[in-house]
Amino acid sequence: MIEQADLKPAVLRAAANAQESLLEDYRRAVSSPQPDNLFSRVLLACALAEHDRFGYFAAADVREPLSQIMKRHYQIPSFAKYLKRFVILVVDQC
Repeated sequence: MIEQADLKPAVLRAAANAQESLLEDYRRAVSSPQPDNLFSRVLLACALAEHDRFGYFAAADVREPLSQIMKRHYQIPSFAKYLKRFVILVVDQC
């Protein structure tokens, strides 16, 4: 039988596990042997991109946030490989 006193420790444990999982996912998404990679900045731009009511966005929606982050204009081909890697990581997790 689950009681009210069981709830708080269970929620705290679940949140800690989720945070560890999220940090590991982030590490996997932005890691690269190339020191000048844009993974973390492209991921941030994706988070800032305009999205539809389902949370989806197009590559074109990433262009402006990335350009603002990097303080120079970016075209889609400049960051498309990073988006592709993010998609592969998500598909691999399914």
